[in-house]
Amino acid sequence: MGGASSREIGMSQSNSLQDSRGSVQDSRSSLRESHGVTGRQFQRQERQRHLGTCFRAFGVTFGIRGAADDVAERLLAALPPGTAPAPRGPVDRLYSVSTAADGTLQLHADSRFLGQVLHPDALAEILERDLDALVATHAPHLVFIEAGVVAYKGRAIVVPGNDWRGTTTLVAALLRQGAAYYSDTWAVMDEQGRVYPYPRRLLLRDPDGTSARRSPEEIGARRGNGGVPVGIFVLSRYEAGVAWEPQVVAHDRIARALLPHVPCSSTRPEFASRALLTAAQSSIALAGPRGEANEVAADLLSRLN
Repeated sequence: MGGASSREIGMSQSNSLQDSRGSVQDSRSSLRESHGVTGRQFQRQERQRHLGTCFRAFGVTFGIRGAADDVAERLLAALPPGTAPAPRGPVDRLYSVSTAADGTLQLHADSRFLGQVLHPDALAEILERDLDALVATHAPHLVFIEAGVVAYKGRAIVVPGNDWRGTTTLVAALLRQGAAYYSDTWAVMDEQGRVYPYPRRLLLRDPDGTSARRSPEEIGARRGNGGVPVGIFVLSRYEAGVAWEPQVVAHDRIARALLPHVPCSSTRPEFASRALLTAAQSSIALAGPRGEANEVAADLLSRLN
């Protein structure tokens, strides 16, 4: 996915972040040292530097321009995990923030209108969704599966589907029983079928029906790191009150079952199928409706013991 010259970001809005080696978080300390500033002075200069800046995540480049200080700070939190500053130049997608006459905030991706909202936090949510889809579709040499992921004893448990299928609830139950957190949104897989973290905060429902984002540490869990082979694919969705009596899926059917959850299957079908088949050969897949999350989590972990 090559960036066109018309998408080259206008760096006159701010100074460019040149260090593309570290993450956005790592760049903060190096900027502080190179400019000899601390506290509020550094925070103000740091925000200014992120206006009109290029970034790279999983091999995909994007730019963000036009955000005022308070908005830029919110948007930084929406960047994909592992995002690093990139040298200025053509980008795969250019995001533009503007303020309408009524004071609302507008967001465009290239010439495509993404939304108009009142609060910067809502704008960040729109940006996060579009960035996730951009990276998931176009990251070279990687396959993104819409799924929750944890690791246990050196193997990954991958639960395809979004949270309408109870994915995050099951991920949280697995974490509370000792698994390490990788993601509740995307399983990032390489050509060898190994899965890597994409650790956005979990979106958990509270007893009163509201939802809030929480880090794994807030629910007493730990984060995983590095690539691990898949141990179990859970091809299942939540159904209230049912017993967990899964059936083992044949290896040659696993990849076909996963493809609807893989954005790049429409643009790179052969690559996606090859990676999924590789992962399937060294794993098992369990299919069938599932009920109470704690019971299912205990069974899944016991299969990896």
